Amino acid sequence: RQIRSALVFEAKLLPPFRPAYAEFSFDKLGVTYAGVPLGGRIDRIDVTPDGRAVVIDYKHRGSLAEFRLTDPTEKLEGEELDPLWLPPHVQTLIYAQAVRRALGLEVVGAVYFGTRKAEVAGAVSDALAEAGMVPGIRSGFPGPKGGRLAFPELLDHVEGAVAVRLQALARGAIAASDEARSCRFCPAVGCETRKG
Repeated sequence: RQIRSALVFEAKLLPPFRPAYAEFSFDKLGVTYAGVPLGGRIDRIDVTPDGRAVVIDYKHRGSLAEFRLTDPTEKLEGEELDPLWLPPHVQTLIYAQAVRRALGLEVVGAVYFGTRKAEVAGAVSDALAEAGMVPGIRSGFPGPKGGRLAFPELLDHVEGAVAVRLQALARGAIAASDEARSCRFCPAVGCETRKG
């Protein structure tokens, strides 16, 4: 039932795009990201004949709500975006930037495809969102309510913010996170923080 539902949903997803790369690996391509070599593998890259691409990562979970992303500049009322701002999930955004470099494609989307509930979340260009090519994503980059962050600028911004954090890590500046979310995955079952 889940497979059938995912396939029916997928048939409506990105009509002019076609799967061109599956399990695409960056390991031997010499691609750098944020000033360091990038390895890894992206589940799928869909491409149009004119060279536009969308990076897709599969997630098998009940909801993709935490992967939804809207243009943060819509809420800034003319103020500049914090150079260290990062969305909660950056995996597809990192791979999208790497695809631009490795394959020379015009990447216009970086999304997560939820196979359990057949849904998509992430970031796409405003043109893709306005054309309704990605069911479930109603607004793209730049956002329709005064947003100023175009999709390529989103990719550049995320890379810049990741670079700052990597440089801090290289200097040994590793601060404890005030987010307890990471505690969910800690194996220390007797830890008071994890219990809370």
